[in-house]
Amino acid sequence: MAKTKRTYEEQTTDPAAQQMLIRADELGIGTAFSRADEMALCNIGGAGMCCKICSMGPCRLTKEGQTGVCGATLDTIQARNFIRSIAGGAAAHSDHGRDMAFTLKAVANGEAEGYIIRDVAKLRTVAKENGIAIEGRRKAEASLAEIVVEELDRRGDRIEAYQDVGAAVGRGSIGKNDIIK
Repeated sequence: MAKTKRTYEEQTTDPAAQQMLIRADELGIGTAFSRADEMALCNIGGAGMCCKICSMGPCRLTKEGQTGVCGATLDTIQARNFIRSIAGGAAAHSDHGRDMAFTLKAVANGEAEGYIIRDVAKLRTVAKENGIAIEGRRKAEASLAEIVVEELDRRGDRIEAYQDVGAAVGRGSIGKNDIIK
């Protein structure tokens, strides 16, 4: 059974997006919002009791004490689903931050028509916190953007993660030569 259609204001607080949704409805074009309103939520998946990580599932646990094919309990499945959701969100946000850093750099280099730095005081504060000289504004913008991109590109933590996996798997199972850089 379909859910009740939400108002445009309930779907988004952005007036421009609301206008886009109105126009899409007028043209009969489906959006993520309209499809979500039309779709009935699965009781098992909606409660986080469904695991579709491997190709042997999906496992739907509905009774206390049940385990999935791999032996995962309901608590394990819910924890896995939650952490995968966090990881996906973090990846999306860091990618957005990276794009913003490239935009900031383009602004600093005069290559982003229509973009300006509106809060120069904040730029100066963030630049100062990162040890960036703020005499020339464009230089501070470019330097800050480069620091953000460099930080997002760091891969040092990856080596430590592989070492942790190696310790868990067994001594000598993963060596430095096994890491693709």
